Amino acid sequence: MSFEAAWGADGALCVSHTRIPDALTMEGLAAICPDVQQQPRTACESHAGALILNRSIDLRTVQAAAE
Repeated sequence: MSFEAAWGADGALCVSHTRIPDALTMEGLAAICPDVQQQPRTACESHAGALILNRSIDLRTVQAAAE
């Protein structure tokens, strides 16, 4: 599993990848949640104000490994 997002009291603060990219791409996330920052893992993990950090399976990584 890899880092997915940092969460604050009002929701996601930044996201490194979407959990199901076929259902919601990073571009789609930006369109519906413009305040959520899209950042690489290292920047997002240290996001100031984060209360919770979570990990999930990054399907891009799984698909790349399968190829």
